[in-house]
Amino acid sequence: MNPPHLVPLVEVVPGEKTDPEVVQRAVDFYTALGKKPRVLRKEVPGFVANRLQPRSFARRSTSSLGAW
Repeated sequence: MNPPHLVPLVEVVPGEKTDPEVVQRAVDFYTALGKKPRVLRKEVPGFVANRLQPRSFARRSTSSLGAW
């Protein structure tokens, strides 16, 4: 997700063999940096947030046009 220093969301995607302790350490690390980590249950191609971003942008754009 770009730019990473401005986007607060961090996706943590453990693999089938990832130790839960490692996942928790990653969550703790990103939380300490002021990020908002989200642990995904299933790995999918690409970032989930990137898939939602265009929809969110379109919604904001249309709602701001209504103010004109």
